[in-house]
Amino acid sequence: MKLQTISRVSRDYGISTRMLRYYEQVGLIQSQHIDGYAYRMYDENAVRRLRQIIVLRKLRIPVKQIVSILSNSGAAEAVEIFRQNISRLDEEITALSTVKSILTRFIEEINEKADIRLRLLGDETVFSVISSLSFSNNQIKEDLSMGDLNNASETLSKLEDKDIRIVFLPPMTVAAYRSEGEGCEGRALDAANKLVLENNLIEIKPDLRQFGFDCSKGAAAVGESSHAYEVWVSVPDDMEIPEPLVKRKFNGGMYAAHVLRAWDFQDWNHLKEWVAASEKYDNAWGEPRFTPDEMGMGGQGFEESLNYWNNAQNGFRMEDLQLDLLLPIKIKEAKFPYELSGPYTDADWTYWKCLPHNVCNNARKMIVEHEGSLGGGFAGAVLGLPEWTQFDGNHDRVTVEDGRIIFDIKELGGSGYAFASWEPGSAVKIKRVYLEKT
Repeated sequence: MKLQTISRVSRDYGISTRMLRYYEQVGLIQSQHIDGYAYRMYDENAVRRLRQIIVLRKLRIPVKQIVSILSNSGAAEAVEIFRQNISRLDEEITALSTVKSILTRFIEEINEKADIRLRLLGDETVFSVISSLSFSNNQIKEDLSMGDLNNASETLSKLEDKDIRIVFLPPMTVAAYRSEGEGCEGRALDAANKLVLENNLIEIKPDLRQFGFDCSKGAAAVGESSHAYEVWVSVPDDMEIPEPLVKRKFNGGMYAAHVLRAWDFQDWNHLKEWVAASEKYDNAWGEPRFTPDEMGMGGQGFEESLNYWNNAQNGFRMEDLQLDLLLPIKIKEAKFPYELSGPYTDADWTYWKCLPHNVCNNARKMIVEHEGSLGGGFAGAVLGLPEWTQFDGNHDRVTVEDGRIIFDIKELGGSGYAFASWEPGSAVKIKRVYLEKT
């Protein structure tokens, strides 16, 4: 019977070694151990079972239900689980169809009435329909092939703003244990947990926290085994740390946080994609955040064990473990000139997009470039929180030049909106509107 190493299976199927071990711990697959060989091995039966698990997970079946399906020889329970999932999908299809119908109605209303203010949003009938919509966490459409299923699974796994929390980790002192080679994550976790128990940190430190991160040289890709892994446990500042553990000072910082879904470490990639697409945040991976940092790994992302204090009291049971993925971030530096895009109208232009904090905090001028006569008058305004700043043509903070109007903006200090408007009958044509830093 042909055996494959855990690394080979992980690479061939794009599944992290941690997920494979998790599947073992919940009883879904079994590994083989060969005398004198340190690595987990999987036979053909285990690989066949893994392929079944992959398909079921792509169909959005939760791991707990997969255990029930694959551990029962009878078909009745599997049929009932599938029916439950189909029922949830039917609810979502109905809800999504309603959303589509409402959005279509919005488009028709705007096209027919040029209703930029979307008065339709005040329609009580629409409001009552929207209020009744319900969604579960299992949104999926019907697919016909494995390729379509893979594409759908990838699309549905992408993170949205609602999936992300922005958190600030406080400065703290930690005890760190780093391990290398096969099984490094397990050894590092065991060493950290042993420190907690032997030093009664459950009683001494009720705000106990645990973090871990891959510290392989060139960091292992998602789906590859970690070559080195480090685990931290927060400790009192004055605690003596026994070797081979070391004491580190973590400076704290801002992180994009996302709870790991179903032990799918591809979520790391989705979290990085979310940050890359963000208008507000930049990836701060590599920015030094702890000392000593003998290997230059100070800007790593973390995997935090949630409810660690409670888990420690319960004996670190695998079934209680939840992980938060924490990606270091920083406020994106605003790029100027910051364009306030149209569409523009001849008599009135409004920019109702909420301006990012980094733009509001640095913008000092709003500039309107135009053609034609201004007519009887004009006004420009930038709404900032908590302040509304408005000018007209006679204000000393408005400069009128040939083809340009420059509004001197006070510091906004928060998100805001911008608009410029002209009295009816003016012959002005707006070409460009943008914000400048100076």
